Amino acid sequence: MKSFWKFFESVKLAIVLFILLTLASVLGTLIPQGRSAAEYAARYGSLSGLFVKLQLTGLYHSAWYLALLFLIALNTIVCTLARLGPKWKRAFRASPEVDDKSLQAMKIKGRARFFSPLPDAAERIKGDLASRHYRMKTSGEGGRLGSAGSAGSGQMPSTSACSSSWPAASSAD
Repeated sequence: MKSFWKFFESVKLAIVLFILLTLASVLGTLIPQGRSAAEYAARYGSLSGLFVKLQLTGLYHSAWYLALLFLIALNTIVCTLARLGPKWKRAFRASPEVDDKSLQAMKIKGRARFFSPLPDAAERIKGDLASRHYRMKTSGEGGRLGSAGSAGSGQMPSTSACSSSWPAASSAD
């Protein structure tokens, strides 16, 4: 069962299946579908027997074409299920601790200035993030605020540009 799962979760298999499906669809487009055997014999001569035998005259309803579609669907489902667990955990689990260097490397999308005492500014930031359904965790000596993401996002929100140490988050004391 493990080898079956490993085989169908392969992206290489998906690429091969898509190439085969593309080639088969090109054949189905080039060869007229659903005509009589006499029309194929008149148009393609001795190849008409091969076309009928390989079911190229009704390609989109043939067993092998439908099997190819089934294999692509199975591959897509297995690939999705194999990758869903880690993505789900990353989206809904608290993010790991972040060091100052990582915080400083983050792109800042906006800035906020709070002309209030530091504890009031910290509570306001927590309230703003909580109203957007972010889970917060304070840690460290400087009272660093980290965001664990929201229900629809595994990424750190743009409002957590305030995630630097508290003295940098407040411009006035």
